[in-house]
Amino acid sequence: MQSYAVLYERSGRFLIVDKYDKGYFFHEHGVGSVKPAGQVLNGAARKALPGGKVDPGETPLAAAQREFGEETGVAIAATLRADEHVFGAYAAGYFRLSPADFNTAALRVANVTLPAGRAARQEIIAGTINAYPQIHTRHPDAPLANELAYGYIWDVTDPVDWPQIVDLRNHRDTSWYREILLHLRDNVLPLP
Repeated sequence: MQSYAVLYERSGRFLIVDKYDKGYFFHEHGVGSVKPAGQVLNGAARKALPGGKVDPGETPLAAAQREFGEETGVAIAATLRADEHVFGAYAAGYFRLSPADFNTAALRVANVTLPAGRAARQEIIAGTINAYPQIHTRHPDAPLANELAYGYIWDVTDPVDWPQIVDLRNHRDTSWYREILLHLRDNVLPLP
């Protein structure tokens, strides 16, 4: 099962990202690795929600929380209002922040951690970084894994953003994101 994190605030704004076509550094089960030639990513070069595989013994909510931290470099506090929903082979964790905390987290992802990851990625491609520990020595704000390129704030209630969300269903690597975001709009946002 795969689980994805939806970081959102009550008005309907949420964080969505662009995936790279290839990743150059990864972190799994506490171990980091560098892939000098890059590794093709699932959902390459498409919009995505941070997420990935649910580990044995892990809940989908915990997996979404962990994957968000690994891929964005921003930890989701365990004390946040969180909801979980399973869609067959996919699941989502919905993490609600106050508008101010959402802005802080989303802007940190977009303007600090993902740019640090891009800089580390470029150094791996150039051959100046060839071991995982060098990444965070040279770029301490970089996320643990290099799958996400850019972060954006979209809104499930915005008539300009909604057609882009609906369009996610037109590709096999993004179709479940539309279902996850439809659930956010219709079932999670109305919750107190």
